[in-house]
Amino acid sequence: MTKETVGGEIKARRNQLKLTQKQLADKLKIAVQHIPNIEKGVTNLTLERLIAICEALDMELKFKHLKKK
Repeated sequence: MTKETVGGEIKARRNQLKLTQKQLADKLKIAVQHIPNIEKGVTNLTLERLIAICEALDMELKFKHLKKK
């Protein structure tokens, strides 16, 4: 999974919930200017920030287990 894919999922969920970037930024207590960078995959998210975003958007954070062949 890439940063762009994660950002796209965040944007899609925000739009599904009909939240503006400002509303999401307010929930996360960050500057609104960070939201487009997160959604485009420009920003490297910490696990802590990713969890906060998932909580704000009522999303489940899942990790896929990759089997080695």
